[in-house]
Amino acid sequence: MSDIDDHIWFTRKARIFASERLLSNNKHSQYILIYYSLLNVIISIYSTKYELILGESTSLHLIIMATSILVLSLIVSNMDYKRKALEFKDNYINLQLLLEDKSIHISLKWKKYCELLKQTDNHAHIDDLMFRVLNRHTLTSRKPMKREIAHVYLYRLAKQIILALIYLWPLFAIFTL
Repeated sequence: MSDIDDHIWFTRKARIFASERLLSNNKHSQYILIYYSLLNVIISIYSTKYELILGESTSLHLIIMATSILVLSLIVSNMDYKRKALEFKDNYINLQLLLEDKSIHISLKWKKYCELLKQTDNHAHIDDLMFRVLNRHTLTSRKPMKREIAHVYLYRLAKQIILALIYLWPLFAIFTL
């Protein structure tokens, strides 16, 4: 594989991981907003019969939760994960087409590669690391170092813990009041 093909191939793979990460972020953010909204509605309905379900300040807690959900939904919609994921997908498909085009001269291939890089935001460093670490046994170049492998596994663990805490936080808050 030539130097340019190596660059294109690794960039394409990192963009695939970026697209998947953004789609996962979109899915979880939507689930969390729905989950929080549903809990807020359930508690609101339940509080019509049992006014002190969350203590003397039940109404205040529900207003704070509803306002927080509204603000979070505005933030999530402005993040636009799905659009960014689709941009990455279009980009990595175009990178694949460029990689497969054997009729193009190397200097023109570099130029087209740079143009494709300009078409979308750059992927996060973790996207490149994730691909390289998870596929390290099949790579012939850019094999990850031990600290990069540790970084990826710590990142994945931290992400799972944070997601679990986000999903469990409302239940913890309800049952500790």
